[in-house]
Amino acid sequence: MEALAHAAFEILERIILGTARVLIPLASNGRWRCDEPSTRTAPRPSGLLSYQANGQRFITDTGQLLVGVVFYAVTGGAFILSLG
Repeated sequence: MEALAHAAFEILERIILGTARVLIPLASNGRWRCDEPSTRTAPRPSGLLSYQANGQRFITDTGQLLVGVVFYAVTGGAFILSLG
């Protein structure tokens, strides 16, 4: 049962991160990029939501989770309000 909960959380996290990876470049007209651990070229400061390296602005994984959760909270709230 614990493995099922862990798998469900991983799927939810990937959906939220995927949403943020689409929304951030669109909303910022390409000025902000999403940080991906596989393509990270410079060390990033820990505990930050965003940082700047080599003239580029990056949003960390934590920042992407925050953007994704806020997006789904606003979208869900708007949907619930539209039902009433």
